[in-house]
Amino acid sequence: MMKVFKQRKTGLIPFVYEYFLSIPPDYNKDNSKKWPFLLFLHGAGESHPPIDKVLNHGPPKLVHSYLTSTQDTQPLASLNLECSKLIAENFITCSPQVNEGYGWNDQVLINLIDQIEQDYRIDKNRVYCTGISMGGYGCWSLAMAQPNRFAAIIPICGGGDEKQVTCLKHLPIWNFHGQLDDVVPVEESTNLIKTLNSELCKSTIYPNLEHDSWTETYNNKDIYTWLLQHTKSH
Repeated sequence: MMKVFKQRKTGLIPFVYEYFLSIPPDYNKDNSKKWPFLLFLHGAGESHPPIDKVLNHGPPKLVHSYLTSTQDTQPLASLNLECSKLIAENFITCSPQVNEGYGWNDQVLINLIDQIEQDYRIDKNRVYCTGISMGGYGCWSLAMAQPNRFAAIIPICGGGDEKQVTCLKHLPIWNFHGQLDDVVPVEESTNLIKTLNSELCKSTIYPNLEHDSWTETYNNKDIYTWLLQHTKSH
């Protein structure tokens, strides 16, 4: 199941996001089971309606491909269907869309996660975040804003505040970037990794890729198995 919802307005948050939410097909088979949760933050090109633009990349694209393939229609050839199946069947995924200004708002995202944890059986020890470009920056920023919330994060071609990043020394991070990126220089993320200097951090730099380092990353099943290996209790 993959549906579009609008975040509820609560407290003093300045605005709300619309978002795609996907629920694993076996979600209702066991009402006692709690599920891993993955938040995906899109890049600048997918900002503002229509929300279908969020399906262009990453986890929502993969889940959409999975649902399409189960309907006996032809999925996109560029997608790894093994990854589509892995993410759709093992994670509750949330893919919001920026609809106000530019960039992600940490407090709005925090309220969104709070809301979904109230409404669905989320395993709070297995909450993950990933994002691309503007969403890569959002991923770093959100983790710094709530350093004890996530079990692991995967920022892609993003960057962040080197002065604050040391609060994430305890967090498993797998960073990805293209060495030839001419939109977000590779140093934007590698400098964060160097500042962290943590054994829990690793960074994959693609020597021949430019800004689009996300297609190859999200088509790699290893990133999803890596996420599932990490919980806040270990």
